[in-house]
Amino acid sequence: MKSIVKVYVLLMLTALLVACEDKADSGWIDGDYESSDNQVESESESIPTDGDNSEESTETEEETSTDDGDVEESTGEAEQEISDGDEEISDSDGDTEMEAEAVEIDVESSESEAGEEEAELSRCATVQCAENRFCNEEDGKCYCLPGFHDAVDHCVRVEAGGFEDLDVGDNTYLNGSDLAGGFTSGIVHLVNNYNSTYNSWDGFAISSMIDKTTPGSVNSYSAIAGAGSHTTKTYAIGYASAFAATPPTITFSDSQARKFAGAWITNTTYTYLSMRDGDSFAKKFGGESGSDPDWFMLSITGKDMDGQVTGNVEFYLADFRFAPSRSGDDARDYLVDQWTWVDLRSLGNVSKLEFALSSSDVGEWGMNTPSYFALDELTLDAGVAHFEDMALLPDSFNNGSNGAGEFVSGNARLFNTYDSTYQYWEGFAISNKTDTATAGYTNPYSAISGTGMSFTPTYAVAYVGFSGPSKIEMNGDARTLAGLWITNTTYAYLSMRDGDSIAKKFGGESGSDQDWFMLTITGKNAANETTSQLEFYLADFRPENAEEDYIISDWTWVPLESLGFVKALEFTLSSSDNGEFGMNTPAYFALDDLFEVQP
Repeated sequence: MKSIVKVYVLLMLTALLVACEDKADSGWIDGDYESSDNQVESESESIPTDGDNSEESTETEEETSTDDGDVEESTGEAEQEISDGDEEISDSDGDTEMEAEAVEIDVESSESEAGEEEAELSRCATVQCAENRFCNEEDGKCYCLPGFHDAVDHCVRVEAGGFEDLDVGDNTYLNGSDLAGGFTSGIVHLVNNYNSTYNSWDGFAISSMIDKTTPGSVNSYSAIAGAGSHTTKTYAIGYASAFAATPPTITFSDSQARKFAGAWITNTTYTYLSMRDGDSFAKKFGGESGSDPDWFMLSITGKDMDGQVTGNVEFYLADFRFAPSRSGDDARDYLVDQWTWVDLRSLGNVSKLEFALSSSDVGEWGMNTPSYFALDELTLDAGVAHFEDMALLPDSFNNGSNGAGEFVSGNARLFNTYDSTYQYWEGFAISNKTDTATAGYTNPYSAISGTGMSFTPTYAVAYVGFSGPSKIEMNGDARTLAGLWITNTTYAYLSMRDGDSIAKKFGGESGSDQDWFMLTITGKNAANETTSQLEFYLADFRPENAEEDYIISDWTWVPLESLGFVKALEFTLSSSDNGEFGMNTPAYFALDDLFEVQP
């Protein structure tokens, strides 16, 4: 657009120059008028005035010639006038030239602003996600928040304790002064130790305080976020007193062991402002120079029914240990000021969680940094299997070549058959391959999505071969499953989209062939009896409206509750494209994040 406007303006200016010269020939412009407008000397000489000699008139006629060279020369002069912006033919012509310049500048400016706006516009800028979902900047799509699983049309919380069920007023707190010894929310119990002699407490308190600005110990019950996670009202405050007999502790109210998915954590206002600014006890993190390698860390330890440690998770509430960037600043240093998801799945099945705080700022009497943190929406892991617990090198796979015959992830066993003679496998493999472009049987381990569900790296790939259905069995008792995530492999997807040497292009050349590719999932109880069966189309070209034809390319939630109480799942594939030796469509699919229904 800019180039078109510029050419148009230049042509107009050329025409104006010619018109002015023609009028000069008839004596319209006099010498005094020319000089007052401060025109370019070379041009003023070419415009005839009263008393100009015939030689000058001849020069004018030569300059106003319509031959290509003269047009180019005039255009060049016009371009020079636009760039200089301080030379005019006359008052009226000068105004025209200035207007032309303004048009060009405005076009350039508006195009520049549009480019900047387009660059700044994120994929999620116009995306409206439903409740309990977030927009991912990589693809502009909405996914369930951590602590939720997708139930097709809504995200279901799998929460152990969210604290909204506790009777707390607005902008206030419960610090255990009732001597109840703690707070029970959902199925978790937060231990509180209150000393009525000194009106002091440690362990956990419950709060709805919203003060984000007041520094000091007088404001020890506020989260720096100003509310609970996801703008809920109520949250927990943990205080790890140096004089306490036990650390802040969370147990299950029914004394059972379970697996946590994670919790939302942030700093309290008291601690955050102390680290940011320093106070009478604690230093300003980074020091005056900003280069001190300070840190503040929350450590969460899981313990089983026997009191044995199951694992430990460390989360930095502040970290100033980063080396300066090339520009010399410490831009990566941070103090947590928003609710942040902390994954606790690595702790396994636990009967309790214990919390401890440590800091780089330590004095004669222990840690100087205020030993508080805020916690919300402690969430159970509803996943039976998620495959992130499988050890793989980057961009690789495990197809069972070790002869183990199975893969165990979480509470599920995925069966595998491997023939070392032919290096052939079927059943399940585990993969973190990311190839979404390579067609053919050399790329059987990649999901067409390029990653696991929610951009996790690891997932399962099934090949339904000659030995029968691919099978997953639950460890322990039978259970009701909520669902799982399914998509196509790159091999199967590209084969259906484009066709290959064995399989047809779905829809055919006309696009009207009613092709389909279907996954059948069968539930089996502890006696290996079928409980129920469901079907999921990985591709479907049967709709009358061709615009409704599809091949699955994203992770898609498949609900499994209709299968009932199951001990195992069996997977088979079928297709409209069959030949002499069976199904032509590559018999592969990808699977991730198997969830069970929580009691």
